[in-house]
Amino acid sequence: MNKIEEVRRVKGMTRNELSKRSGVSNKMLWEYERGKRDPSLATLRKIAKALGVKIQEVVW
Repeated sequence: MNKIEEVRRVKGMTRNELSKRSGVSNKMLWEYERGKRDPSLATLRKIAKALGVKIQEVVW
């Protein structure tokens, strides 16, 4: 499990919820969580903001 998925689960959020809050597609989130793609810094900012955490928490 990668950090995005880990934080998302700790926050009790579904991938679909995170997608709606962040503006990042569900498919892209799935690819990030599975290590198929790496998100840009701008996308990491959106994801972190939607999760209510600092970027570092979804990267390290």
